[in-house]
Amino acid sequence: MYEVQANGSLILNQVAPAFNARDLEVNPTGRHLYVAAMGSGLRGYEISELGTLAELPGSPFTYPGMSRAYSVAVSSDGERVFLLDLDSGAIVFDVDEGGALSFVSGAWMPNNSLPQALVVTHDDRFLYFGTYESLYGHAIRPYGLAPVPGSPFGTLGKPVALINPADTSRLYMVSRYLPTIHTYAIDSRGALDEVRPALEIVDHEGWRPAGAAYMAMCAVVRIEIDVNPGGFPITGRQIPVALLGSEYFDVFDVDVTTLRFGPGEAIPTHDLTDPWTQNEHLQDVNLDGHLDLVSHYRILETGVTCGDTEAALTGSTITGIQFRGADSVAPCVQP
Repeated sequence: MYEVQANGSLILNQVAPAFNARDLEVNPTGRHLYVAAMGSGLRGYEISELGTLAELPGSPFTYPGMSRAYSVAVSSDGERVFLLDLDSGAIVFDVDEGGALSFVSGAWMPNNSLPQALVVTHDDRFLYFGTYESLYGHAIRPYGLAPVPGSPFGTLGKPVALINPADTSRLYMVSRYLPTIHTYAIDSRGALDEVRPALEIVDHEGWRPAGAAYMAMCAVVRIEIDVNPGGFPITGRQIPVALLGSEYFDVFDVDVTTLRFGPGEAIPTHDLTDPWTQNEHLQDVNLDGHLDLVSHYRILETGVTCGDTEAALTGSTITGIQFRGADSVAPCVQP
């Protein structure tokens, strides 16, 4: 456990036993921490007001057949903990007032399935995890887990990370072996349907590495942009930039607060978080049938100068997936 200083630096404050820890989650109240440790099971700790950890009574929490705790999730109300065990599958625990866990049920897996990538939807209705070529979905019930219709769902590559956005209508999957992000729609019963072709991931040097999840901090999705749509000379004080939507990229997924343009990382001049303003900036500038998001930037803030021939737009989606697109600019920009 580290203490965060005012300048962002870290000071080691405490080391708690959790041999071969793989994942950890803090419950919504901030009172308890749960750690999935392959070498010592599912461990629970109470977090004091000073931030120190004290292991909970009964920790580590186990159940017959559970051997290699790999990933852990906590429900939004903090009343349940979900564990993914490499040899057993998904296991559900109830949480008492003191944070201790008691077994409820499990969704057992065939031998050698080696499940990974665990996610619980934000509304606590569904749980999903992946194996080598499948995604398993379960409805979360008072008595435990029940398979959703159509589960398991076939997929390409071994899922190593699953993300469910706040609106709970979609599931994003990244593969260990393929440089792609897959998007699935979640229906009212929890069934999955892949709704778009996979997005290809590239890193900053242009490589397309397998194991997309392990590139999460440095990889970006390559998108298409059009600087100054229409190709007119840039002579005003602002420059328009169109982020082009496609069957692979939906501009409604963009977190507009993260948009930055040019070497100066200029921010949009308009408040695109306002629905009415954003709607005015949605156009199909390239007439391909997909809406594009047109944002404007003050030229002096972009850092684009005479001699520059290219500028980039960066940002991320509402689920934290980074993207980058570049386009040519006029050889000389007049402020």
